[in-house]
Amino acid sequence: MRYAAVALLVFNGIGALYGAGKLITDPSGASMGIDVSYLQHSPFPDFLLPGIVLLVCNGLLPFWVAWKGLANSRDFPLWLLTQAILSGGWIVVQVIMLRQVNTLHLSFISIAAVWLVISLVLMKYRNKDSK
Repeated sequence: MRYAAVALLVFNGIGALYGAGKLITDPSGASMGIDVSYLQHSPFPDFLLPGIVLLVCNGLLPFWVAWKGLANSRDFPLWLLTQAILSGGWIVVQVIMLRQVNTLHLSFISIAAVWLVISLVLMKYRNKDSK
């Protein structure tokens, strides 16, 4: 389960780094084929701040969490739970602000749910081991 979580973390991190890079370097969203009008129900005038948040929370953090998983760090389940909450929260807020749901939203909320389940199972086993 740990390796499956790590694989999904790396997959998510790579995609988020790509998307964040595009949004930060072109906050208009044109380079990604999206229009700033998507943000009409959000507090953002362009995609710069969402791109920065994407970079940190879904781009860089997943690599940190993946490293913790590969190192079999004792706190990996907690970091994985944190990533699940941040990623899932990111998608929920995005859906609310964009007022639409697409296949990518469903895919990434599913990944966050998998991380949530894996983190809770790993926490349960770690707690059994420490008793």
